Amino acid sequence: PQSAPTPVSYQIYRNSSLAKPIATVPATQKKLTFKDHNRKPHHRYTYFLVSVDAAGNKSKPIIIVFQGSK
Repeated sequence: PQSAPTPVSYQIYRNSSLAKPIATVPATQKKLTFKDHNRKPHHRYTYFLVSVDAAGNKSKPIIIVFQGSK
């Protein structure tokens, strides 16, 4: 079996707009962390996480749903 290329970064998109990422996180970080400073309390947000390899190939998005409190 073939193994997938190693990611060099992760792109984060919000609320199904996959046109422009709201953040890019290097894959070299030990922990993948991101803080969305533009979210509002009590709103539900859907984030999409895409890995990008050295050739610029992107994975299919992983969906993460966040229901805000405070």
